[in-house]
Amino acid sequence: MPAFESITIKSDLTLELLKRREDLAARTAGLSGIDLMLAYSDLTDALICRIFDLAIEEAASEALTVRRKALRHIAIAAVGGYGRCEMSPFSDVDVAFIIDGEEDDEVDLVIKRAFRILMDVFDDAHLSVGYSYRRAEEVDHLPLETQTALLDARCITGSESVFTSFYSALREAINPAAFTAGHIDARTLSGTPFAVEPDIKEGPGGLRDLHAVRWLATVAYGLTNGAVWNGLRSRGILSDAEIIQAQEAHEFLSRTRNALHLLAGRALDVLNTSRHAQIAESLGFEDARGFISCYYTHAHRISRLFHKIADAGMECELAVEPGIIARNGRIHVLDRGLLVRDPTVVVRLFQHAQSYHLRISRETADLIAEHAASYRHSLEAGRLFLETLAKPGAAEALRLMADMGVLQAIVPQFGELMYLVPGDAAHRFTVGEHSLRAVQELESILAEGSEQFADILSRIQHFDVLFLAVLLHDIGKLDSRRDHAKSGAFRAAKFAAQLGMSEDAVAKVEFLVRNHLKMSETARLRDLRQKRTISAFTAFVRDQQLLDMLFLLTIADSRSVGAAHWSQVQMRFLFELHERAMAALRSPNAPGPDIERHRSRVRRELCLANLPADEVDEHCSSMPASYLLNTPPEELALHIGHVRTVRGGSPAVDIKDEPGGQFTELTVAAMDMPGLLSKVAGVLHALSIDVHAAQINTRHSTDDIAIDLLYIDFEGRQLAEMKKWQVEGELLNVLSGKISVDDLLKRWGKKEIKKPEGFGVKVLDNLSDHETVLEIRTDDTPGLLYYLTRKISELGFNIHSARIATWGHEARDAFYVTDPSGAKLTQAQADELAFAL
Repeated sequence: MPAFESITIKSDLTLELLKRREDLAARTAGLSGIDLMLAYSDLTDALICRIFDLAIEEAASEALTVRRKALRHIAIAAVGGYGRCEMSPFSDVDVAFIIDGEEDDEVDLVIKRAFRILMDVFDDAHLSVGYSYRRAEEVDHLPLETQTALLDARCITGSESVFTSFYSALREAINPAAFTAGHIDARTLSGTPFAVEPDIKEGPGGLRDLHAVRWLATVAYGLTNGAVWNGLRSRGILSDAEIIQAQEAHEFLSRTRNALHLLAGRALDVLNTSRHAQIAESLGFEDARGFISCYYTHAHRISRLFHKIADAGMECELAVEPGIIARNGRIHVLDRGLLVRDPTVVVRLFQHAQSYHLRISRETADLIAEHAASYRHSLEAGRLFLETLAKPGAAEALRLMADMGVLQAIVPQFGELMYLVPGDAAHRFTVGEHSLRAVQELESILAEGSEQFADILSRIQHFDVLFLAVLLHDIGKLDSRRDHAKSGAFRAAKFAAQLGMSEDAVAKVEFLVRNHLKMSETARLRDLRQKRTISAFTAFVRDQQLLDMLFLLTIADSRSVGAAHWSQVQMRFLFELHERAMAALRSPNAPGPDIERHRSRVRRELCLANLPADEVDEHCSSMPASYLLNTPPEELALHIGHVRTVRGGSPAVDIKDEPGGQFTELTVAAMDMPGLLSKVAGVLHALSIDVHAAQINTRHSTDDIAIDLLYIDFEGRQLAEMKKWQVEGELLNVLSGKISVDDLLKRWGKKEIKKPEGFGVKVLDNLSDHETVLEIRTDDTPGLLYYLTRKISELGFNIHSARIATWGHEARDAFYVTDPSGAKLTQAQADELAFAL
């Protein structure tokens, strides 16, 4: 045992520690990996024992009873890797100060002195310290990571009885099912052991898998740390050969980790390729290839061993709560009267299945279904239900509840929703099934880990609010005589209050259900470049949290309607609306952009791209402000090239795919002419191509040139190369006057387009500063966009932007139009246009 007993000065403790550590490093070649870790642990034990003695001596000078109290009421324990005596050269020093009894100033004084000396000594030695302060009565509901670290604890100094009481309370507090499932989840999601630069400690097949084997054996089978391998052998789970392989792997990984620490001069567990040769040499291998091959052999065996133990652990009987166990991955209720005495057990069973990834046994499912009808609501049951909504796996838990009749008992009239056919032809499923699928879609967004959602998800504070709103967003469809969003908001708010949610949470649920269609309608039917669009939207979405939740609800709702109702174009517009609304909410009083300054900046950027200055100046001066503010510089440069082509006597057509998307962007540049958009729409109809949106921009210079951008797809996918050639060729033919749209349609076998049935026109004059918005609802028929744009152009009106959306069999299109002079429509003109359509 290293001698620190005679040292009384902290700085001398540090010097002695460093000297002893240097001695150990020098002896590395003569010690096994496990023995070296034990030696570092023993050295640290001796130092902490001395630190505790010094703390008592310092405190005793102020209070005579300190020593007696300290030795009776304080235990200092090593936890984590230090507790396992597996300290590599630069491992953290993790300790826990454990006390019993009431608060005591003298006991507290000793702990403060010990903590101060501990931190000073190890900090001066450049070693990291982790510490905690524990009481036996505070072990319930500790996080899994904390429970696990303490499970490896051992008493270094102080009262053994205090430590024993604490450790017994800890073991009693550990829920075997939760502990086992938690560690299996944590390790099975960690990947493959065959990484090029593996993490020796935390990676798959690393030391952590061996630790997890011991933890699972300790909790699932009740084995003690020293009897793990014998216990697994006696139960027939592991063979002698497998145990030998595990022990050999433990030694090899320990030696490797020790060598990596010493070579790096710090705590380092990732085996970088640059260090393979050095580690190989220090461990006596001829070359790096032989060393890394040996590493993978051991890591592969450990990984297989862990999965074997994990499977065996889930097969054994694990206590979940009194009267309930898990066995073979399923929940079983042993006490059939439990559901009668405590109705909240019904909800807890689904929560256990959700948290521990268990299935519900057939007998238990029958028991739940039998008691579902007699379910009695309580605030505790409401709290448990909300907890279920806020946890991963909510979608599966809700579906299980619905299958067994519990969700119908908890949520008023949800049973009716499961059998209710929606009036909206866009839906493929009943209202209840659609609602469950919407929850599933929301959960998939959370599970994707996509960067595009990361910031939004990080801001969500109350997932129970969001999930409840998604579950109930269509509950108003029970009353077909009223606006389902409004009636649903009332029902959802009432239910949220019954669950015990706060007033603020209830208000959020009410808002989300009431407005669950607004974001989709705005994104699909409004020109997002218009300031009035964003102002109108943010006027009722006045909060960043509400905006984020409404955005996620909208996506989940749209995706769950069916594939035909959802497209990448819609996602693009939703993201654009979210970003513009977020900017407006963050800076509500920000002045509008200085368009002249923006024009100057664009000019500079384009001139730096070696474009002729006169062409750049003309383009920036002749294009509308909305175009310049919303078009990237590279697109502007491309458009200037198109203008050059058009002035040379030929229209320009550019077709490109959105990277990783499902739609294609079509840009058409041509001399401005009446019905230009109509001609483009006619060509696309002839080729059976769908249009989702169109943006029309006109250059007013010595000549008027239109630059139209359309978002298109073919059968829900990006255009194939052959299709792109067809589009380009036919557009050039039509726009050059070589063939009329009518002749093209005949050539492609398209029938004459007639006025659709169920036609409705709404004229909206307050959505734009400069255009009148024409919103049309009618049956979705092939060629509808061509029919509408042709009618509008025949009357001499100009289309500036268009949004084309489909809900089931119904088309909803919006056109931003002006009269021949470029002004908003008068009432008479609006009436004339509506009548003509």
